[in-house]
Amino acid sequence: MRKELIQFLWIEQWPSPNIDYYQADLILNKGDSAALAAAISDAMICAGLPDGAAHEAVAAQSAQQAAHRAVDMGERDFRSNLKSLRLVISTMGDLPGQRILIFVSPGFLTFSEEAMELKSQLLEIASQANVTINAIDVRGLSPRILRQPMPAEIRGPPPTKPCIDKSPLR
Repeated sequence: MRKELIQFLWIEQWPSPNIDYYQADLILNKGDSAALAAAISDAMICAGLPDGAAHEAVAAQSAQQAAHRAVDMGERDFRSNLKSLRLVISTMGDLPGQRILIFVSPGFLTFSEEAMELKSQLLEIASQANVTINAIDVRGLSPRILRQPMPAEIRGPPPTKPCIDKSPLR
């Protein structure tokens, strides 16, 4: 018991892999071994662990914990976003004239049965309130004109590391 507690506390101190909601769903709900292997690899990189079965087991535990956190955060975000949309739609329903909501988003990932039900309820509320919802998928939009390279001040910082730093703030 003491060994597991020390191992758990040690894992909580080191950076964990940066796993998004989609990858976490693949790992936890779909049993995708490739997604888990990528997360384990990222966990080993984050912790600076050398290759080896013992280190891989610790990295796998860290990857699983990160996946659980990502699913929890994704579901919380989803509920919060739908709650906000529900408020906007019900407010728009009281307005006179034509009511159109233009929703600009990369989409909603709705993995759980509950999420699908909430989304259906939202669409039903919009229908009853005579609110038309138009969606624009921003994944295909590009801010560049004629595919010219962006200047550094617009491009922003380089991509982040595959880790989430959990060290205390200074």
